[in-house]
Amino acid sequence: MEETGTARRWALSDFGQVRTLREPAVSPDGTRVAVVVDMFRDQEDDRVAALYVVPADGSSPPHRLTQGAEGVKSPHWSPDGRRLAFIAARAQVAGWPSPLADAGSDTLPAPGAVDAGPKPQVWVFDLVRGGEPEPLTSQPEGVEAFAWSPDGRFLAVAARCPSPNQSAYLASIRKPRHPGPWVITRPNSKRDGEGYLDDVPVHLFRIDLSSGAVRQLTDGAASEQDPRWSPDGAWVLFRSNRTGHSDLNHCVDLWMVAVEGGAARRVTAGDVSAASAAFSPDGRWVALISPLDPNTAYTPSHLMRVATADATPVANLAQLGVGFTATDGVVPPLVPGHDPVANGRVGPRAAGQTPRQVLTEGAPGPMRSEPHWVDNGHLLALMADHGPACLVRVDALAGGFQRVAPRDRVGSMEALDHCGGTTVVVLNRPDTAGELYRVDSDADGTLTPLTTFNREAFRDRAVPDHRWVQFTNPDHDQVDGVLVTPRGVTGALPLIVVPHGGPQAADAITFRFDHQYWTGLGYAILLVNYRGSVSYGADWQGVIRGDWGPREHADMMAAVDHLVAQGIADPERLFLTGFSYGGVMTNWAVGHTARFAAAASEHGMWDYTSMFGHGDTDLHWQDGWGVPWQNPEGYRRSSPLSAADGLATPLLITAGEQDWRCPVAQAEALYAAAIRRGVPAELVVYPGEHHAWQSRSSRARDRIRRITAWFQRFGGLADDAGSPPSSE
Repeated sequence: MEETGTARRWALSDFGQVRTLREPAVSPDGTRVAVVVDMFRDQEDDRVAALYVVPADGSSPPHRLTQGAEGVKSPHWSPDGRRLAFIAARAQVAGWPSPLADAGSDTLPAPGAVDAGPKPQVWVFDLVRGGEPEPLTSQPEGVEAFAWSPDGRFLAVAARCPSPNQSAYLASIRKPRHPGPWVITRPNSKRDGEGYLDDVPVHLFRIDLSSGAVRQLTDGAASEQDPRWSPDGAWVLFRSNRTGHSDLNHCVDLWMVAVEGGAARRVTAGDVSAASAAFSPDGRWVALISPLDPNTAYTPSHLMRVATADATPVANLAQLGVGFTATDGVVPPLVPGHDPVANGRVGPRAAGQTPRQVLTEGAPGPMRSEPHWVDNGHLLALMADHGPACLVRVDALAGGFQRVAPRDRVGSMEALDHCGGTTVVVLNRPDTAGELYRVDSDADGTLTPLTTFNREAFRDRAVPDHRWVQFTNPDHDQVDGVLVTPRGVTGALPLIVVPHGGPQAADAITFRFDHQYWTGLGYAILLVNYRGSVSYGADWQGVIRGDWGPREHADMMAAVDHLVAQGIADPERLFLTGFSYGGVMTNWAVGHTARFAAAASEHGMWDYTSMFGHGDTDLHWQDGWGVPWQNPEGYRRSSPLSAADGLATPLLITAGEQDWRCPVAQAEALYAAAIRRGVPAELVVYPGEHHAWQSRSSRARDRIRRITAWFQRFGGLADDAGSPPSSE
């Protein structure tokens, strides 16, 4: 590795050294923290997750509990703190001493089913006695989520529950040779990362941990997710879209089902899209995260409170569509002269209104975590605020919020948990990547590091300079951006502009391997929180609804002009690359300006008309533009395709063969247009890949290597350019 003094730049071979932390879970007494750590293995070329436990006082380093390549997620402590359960797809051992070993025929695979490997189940460590983890479930289709009962005697489990006909269908499509056809009857045919979809619902089950007895709590055609026990153990709270047409809307309500007796209650009235929820310690309240309008993605989510006493009894939980109007999502014929966008927005409307209190009124951005009750009157949550996500303390009675940490705009919080008086967060900083911290005081936000997983990766590393920049767009709005430059280097640098994805996203000062790698070569990196970005208020986020492209592009180019005028960016060496919606903005830019020497469009979109029905984002299109057969001009006007005649920038185009968010056909059509315009172009399709670029270390390295070589070909910097001057 090349060095300048003691400072080293990142090399492609270093990719995979940095670990990612997620899902921290504090023990009930607040003394220990479990956390999932994702890491790459170069030799196996895969990505694995391991479960660690660390003392909350930081007195000793983290202890690894799990080994192997199985995925690990959702760590949850038992109420007495003795056991730690998690979900993993591990092979069960014959004769394992578990109460579920003879749980009955309901846990056996369907007749004729093909063994496709172990399904994700709930496993548990006994941290007092030690030893290997034991299985607590054996659901035929695996477990999606679970929760301990307050007394630790039961689990509430969310698991797929196929009927006999559905089991036969699953067996047919899973045959290793000559599988049967996919048969689609639901409105959405596929989802990125999953492929073609089936109709199998997810239902809730209660598992007796002493006997292994399994009791089904819900049934019917709808699915139930994210079980949460009430503090008295009598009810299980869950999220569910029970409109009867869940693929055609975002109306996700909160419901409760009695653990004994089958009674059910409705907590919200159809006017929310609940992302997560939590009971208050006394059980009187439920805090939930939802936008004010469940039918659009262009409004920020808020933290709300509802009273459990206001929940209404439900006579038949399996009955769907109650409390809504026009739930079928059918788009009526367009009456001449009427607005095609309004005509296409046919999501259900609630007949009633939830008696809710919005606790984060006036918040600049969306909530980024599940809410956590500190006591009956206060909550902790993560909220995006002008770029980064921060920890906020919320008054659960009067409403209002106070920022706790971090106090500056360096870093962004990615996960949160609170229990037993202890609060922990995962904070991503450019000089450490993500690490686990204890929040020592809700008053001053002091952070104490509990892990140093990435210390060795950053040792003697030439971490680039990161700073916020502000500039004015053509409409006289002030826009935020992040500028990343080689440490201590001044003068006009070659610039890579990296528009973010989403569009409901925002950039902040965090660690990104590719950004630090490119600054190590001598590039400057520009990130712009253009209009449409979240965390700058509802108006900023919603202004691009149904009109993607022109505002974001104007903001991005205003940022470039600002850096050129400041002598920071070399106007002759401007480059552009973005992934997903960043790929969309790249495609838009190369049709509207010739200022970039070269561009790389990654997993983007080109023609919105052909996206409808082909990817997994139909509701997004319908919300913004209606349906394409009623609004063809609107779809075309917003598509980067509309400026195909302006293509002149050398273009590298990447796609995933199985990407159902931005399908490969979009990249192929863009490539065909570029070639026929006489533009230097190259199409790269990654076999088996979905909407991701870090699924494997070899995939990530290949992506960065190709973009770097493409830019070098058109006047950019080479990988062998050496380290830039460093002040370290």
